[in-house]
Amino acid sequence: VSYIGVDTEKFHPLNLRRENVVLSVGTSIPPKGFDFLIKSIAHIPKSTRPKLIIVGNSSDQLWVDFLEQLAQEKEVELKILSMISDDELIRLYNKAKLVVYSPYLEPFGYVPLEAMACGTPVVGVKEGGVKETVLHNKTGLLTQRDEKAFANAIIKLSTDEQMWNRFSQTGIKYIN
Repeated sequence: VSYIGVDTEKFHPLNLRRENVVLSVGTSIPPKGFDFLIKSIAHIPKSTRPKLIIVGNSSDQLWVDFLEQLAQEKEVELKILSMISDDELIRLYNKAKLVVYSPYLEPFGYVPLEAMACGTPVVGVKEGGVKETVLHNKTGLLTQRDEKAFANAIIKLSTDEQMWNRFSQTGIKYIN
């Protein structure tokens, strides 16, 4: 297998203050699994529930409308950005507590690699290429496509500072 790399001159830690935000990146279309993320985050207690930011290079406006309505119904704070600069994306990777990634059978996916290059651990669905790029219990946590299990993984990694730091450092080393 010949793995595709990430430009670590661009994607790298900026040592910014982390916020109670989880980030996901990808075109706003159904196969990217953003509805699953919203439903999963809704299982996190409101007092600690992170904001979800989705960044895409393009979007299906009907799907964006659906996601915004779903987030409102589930009381999940959601922001969807489109066509932002690489610099802004890198800043978001560096400000997010975690990157959450749940596409359906994504064959590879750069998102986890970009996140790890920035020192941001990943919670992902154990499917497709994600189960190869995210090293479970080393650079992030992988779960089955189960909303509660995914929410619990977000909670666990968000609240265990020692684990978060270990995964962050391992992710940087893994990508470099």
